[in-house]
Order: sequence, then C-alpha cells, then structure tokens
Amino acid sequence: MSSPPPVHPRRPKPKRLSLSLPLSPSPARPRPPGPRRPSLLALITQPPAAYPPPAPASPSSSSPAASTSTTPTTSPPLPPTFALAAPTAYPFRQTEPYQDGPVQVLPGIWLGAEESVSRWDVWATNATGNRVRVMNVAQEVEDPFGPGLSRVSGWSAPSGLPEEMPSRKLKLKAYPAVAAGDGARPIPHVEYCHARWSHGELGLADLPEDACLTDVLYPRAPESSERPWRFWETIRWMEEGRQRGIPILIHCQCGVSRSATLAIAYTLALAAAGAMPQYLGHIRVMQDAYDFVKGKSCWIGPNHSLVFQLVDFARSLTTLLSSHYATTPNALIKTSFPTAAESQLSEAEWARRRREFDEDDMGEYTTDRGTTASDGQTAVESCMSAEEAGEEARRLDAAMLARREAAIKEAM
Repeated sequence: MSSPPPVHPRRPKPKRLSLSLPLSPSPARPRPPGPRRPSLLALITQPPAAYPPPAPASPSSSSPAASTSTTPTTSPPLPPTFALAAPTAYPFRQTEPYQDGPVQVLPGIWLGAEESVSRWDVWATNATGNRVRVMNVAQEVEDPFGPGLSRVSGWSAPSGLPEEMPSRKLKLKAYPAVAAGDGARPIPHVEYCHARWSHGELGLADLPEDACLTDVLYPRAPESSERPWRFWETIRWMEEGRQRGIPILIHCQCGVSRSATLAIAYTLALAAAGAMPQYLGHIRVMQDAYDFVKGKSCWIGPNHSLVFQLVDFARSLTTLLSSHYATTPNALIKTSFPTAAESQLSEAEWARRRREFDEDDMGEYTTDRGTTASDGQTAVESCMSAEEAGEEARRLDAAMLARREAAIKEAM
C-alpha cells in the first residue's frame, strides 16, 4: 500500500546567534547592537513568515583555502561564562528550517531536522553499498524506523523488529534496505544511532582517559554500552562511517540546537586532528567552527548550556593536541588549532585586559537582556550564568516535548 503523506509540523524560527571570540590580545571594540531577537523557546510557538528557506549547501561552494601552517595562532583562554552575540550577516528567515532537505556541512556529513531523514533524494544518493547512518540526538524524537512510528515521519519503515525501551540513553540498531513498491520509496540500509540528549545535557565534552587525536584520524566505531555517548563517541562513530563512504545525517527535532552542537563539535575535532585541511585548516577556535557550520546552515543556534559544552570540548582538544606533540614531537599535524601553551595567557595579562575593559566601558551595549559587554575574548550580547542556562535548557526540553506530542496527535 502507499505510504502516508509526509507530516510537516511547523518549525520554530531559530535563534540567529554567533559566537565572537577575537584572537587579538587587545580589548575588543564594541559592535553596534543588532536587532533584538526572541529566545529559542519563544521561536517554538511563533508562526513562520514568508521568507525563503536556505538552499542545501555544498562544502565546495564556500570552503576556505587550505591552511599549510602547522603552527597555530595564539589565542587567549575562554572565560568560564560568556554569552552570544546577535549576528549581522544573516537575515531573519521565519519559515520552516530544512524544508528543502538537510544541508551538507562537510563531504558526507549532513545536518537537518527530524523530517530530513526521509529525504533520501537529497543526502543518500551516493551511499556506498546503499548504506547510510542516522545520528539522532533528540531525547524526545523516537526511532522513525520503529513499529508504530512511521506515520509521523511520513514514510514506510521496516516492521516486525524489536524496539528498545525509550528510557535507554543510547540506542544502536541496523535496519535492512527496503525495496520500492506500491508507491513507497526505497529505503537504504540504515545504521541508526539515538543518543538521547537534552538541551542541558551534561558531560558531553568529557573525554576517555585514553583518548588521543588518532582516534579521529583512524577511528573505530565505539561499541554499544550502558554509558551514554558524548561528543567523542558520536564523532568517532560518524567519522568511521564517513571514511567508508557512508553518508551521515545528524538531526534533532528542528536541526537548530542539539544537532547543530554536534556538527560544531565534529568540525572542531576534525580540525584539531588535521583532517580535511582543505575545508578545516583555518579553524583555530570554536568561533571558527561555529562560523563554518553557520555558513552552511543559517538555522543553527545552540542554546547556552550546549555552547558551554562546546567551550569545554575545545579546551579538551587543545589538551589532546599538546599531548600529541609531547609524545610524538616529530609527527606534525596540519592544523591551525593551538596547543595548550600557545593558547595560555598569563594571569597578569588577563587581569590587565579585564581591568582596562572595566575602566574603558567601551565594550558595552544594550540588548533585550540589558547592558552587557565584551571582555576582550568574547563579544557579549547577553550574559547568562550556569544556573540561568540550566533553566533555559529545562524550559526548552519541556516546550520541545509538548511540541513533539502535538505533532504526533496531528499525524494520527
């Protein structure tokens, strides 16, 4: 029988956020305040406007020149708390994200929303061996291939296969290919991973004690375990598949925050390891990785808690790079990523810069959250403490769960 028509619940207008982490040791000059933007939580229930969606991007269309330097540029350390600045390069786009399908962030790596899975014509056309991988990082979005859920995603899925309990934080499952028939589209062989991440997921930046950069260059897919997967495990699983010619789709519910966070973390890890230098050789700090992914999808806007995880992950990668050179000093990596020594400012220099900033008062401007400022390392739009970020994440989780339940009811 024919498959039911696709269900496209309204998608939120994502935050237009940008992280500005200047590399200059002098205090950053303020930018004029950008347009006031609603929070990601507010975007969930706002109706779309008549703006065209972004077209799927190709990595070769805007890739930077490859970096040939193996000496990273000095960068100051990231402060423990910071906020996000409103960009000026991207217009408001108030329609459904990824309605034309997912966008390609890097060759073989795609970023999209929940509905992007079924857009095989966009992201799975060159799959080696008719095999793909799907990385779902939304805790509230269930496996679309599981029994009883195919109506929500709008296409037929294999049936009769056992379904794991939704309470599990990690699910790894393989689904055989399904041939076309009775009007249904063919489905490739799917290797499916579901990491149930919340908007306030903790520990994502943690690394195993034996982690090294060669885990990224020569990855082995981590085995399933009771321990939830973090950035490191998901990146290794993705990269192991990509190197075998398997297209990878990263998605959450909207493709705005959680999946975008993983795409940025993946970009950071590959840049630190010197992989794909023709695309990532210029990346030195998290801001560069954020800008790179943002250049592929204007929809992305990780919430504060997840950005904090990215900050910690960038620090961890810097430590790994330092360890690599300490153990194998002659094994140069073609990367612009800094080592720990190169990224470290003295406490006296940091205090001097902060003191100059406090006295200068030139880095301040007013946003919809009040008067904030840049401290020389971060251009600030709205300061948010860890407690505030946690509350924001909890509200987002509740709103996204309600939104998901509404979409399921609408599809019934």
